[in-house]
Amino acid sequence: MNKLVLTITLLLIFTGSLFAQLRIGVVDTDVILQEHPQLLQGAEAQLANEVKQWEVARKPWEADMERLQADIIQRDGELKKGKMLSESKRNLLQRQLDSLQADFQQRFQMQMAQDQERLQMRRAELLNEVFSSVREIVKEVGEAEDYDLIIDSAGAVIYARDPEDVTDSVLRSLQDR
Repeated sequence: MNKLVLTITLLLIFTGSLFAQLRIGVVDTDVILQEHPQLLQGAEAQLANEVKQWEVARKPWEADMERLQADIIQRDGELKKGKMLSESKRNLLQRQLDSLQADFQQRFQMQMAQDQERLQMRRAELLNEVFSSVREIVKEVGEAEDYDLIIDSAGAVIYARDPEDVTDSVLRSLQDR
């Protein structure tokens, strides 16, 4: 029993000394971005320029949508004036008007969704570029100041000195299950 207690104690001391030698740093990227807003300003300016280019490129689509809307207004006017029209002609005009309105709504909503998705994706790409440059600086600091691990305040690992790839071990473990 004494040997077991001694072995466990030595193991705990040894493990504790290993962890005591491990240097871990934490980086709050929100603070970095607040202190250095120029990191984001370039990305925001680039995104604003791209949005302006998208708006210019969207002009033909907007013209098509205006023509469609004018057609809807015209057909609606025809329908309202057509009190003397036969029931079948009125029904035909109403179906055409309903179809045009549905087409207009669908095209408009689809374009807005695509624009929103495109904007979000491009914003994410630009932010990733900004964070990539910050990660490079964190790596330099980690190497210069002898850190073993630096994590973001959100919990993501930004820097790890000589990380060991355990993918094969995880795959073997999954296969054994």
